[in-house]
Amino acid sequence: MIMLAALTLLFDLSHLYSASANQFGSFISPAAADGQPDRVYTNDIIWPLESSQLIVWENECSNIDLVLWQQDSSLGGMTIMPPTTEAPKNYTWTVNTPGFDLTTSDVFFFWISCLDSNNQLISTDGQQAWFTSHYFNITQAEGASPTSSITQSFFGVAILSTTA
Repeated sequence: MIMLAALTLLFDLSHLYSASANQFGSFISPAAADGQPDRVYTNDIIWPLESSQLIVWENECSNIDLVLWQQDSSLGGMTIMPPTTEAPKNYTWTVNTPGFDLTTSDVFFFWISCLDSNNQLISTDGQQAWFTSHYFNITQAEGASPTSSITQSFFGVAILSTTA
């Protein structure tokens, strides 16, 4: 009987968690923002500048835009992967912060927008189709210097060009 009660409670909790998840998608690495406390940075992962990181997500969108945002910055977001219709589920990113000042904040997060065939944000039942990652920190690597620059703007979000 106790085992049945424990299984029932576990099922109820897993249902509650899945019901709170974003219907458009979810980050896997870094973790999803769903259910994470806002502005709590104590458990953030830390990525050094110029390190290579695998960004992973799951979603049902065929056309997406992957954008890097700096917490507490007025600059807006920087597209790190130009919009694509290839429906990728991951992206290997060389960590860089062009246009962002790490002295303002070393806290960042990713934002994925689901776009239609005209690269416009999809809206379903009054909800815009986007989802975010949890926060992560970016630190200056010893002797590293930024190697990216802003090359063009796409719907008000800068697109980056990375050089070796």
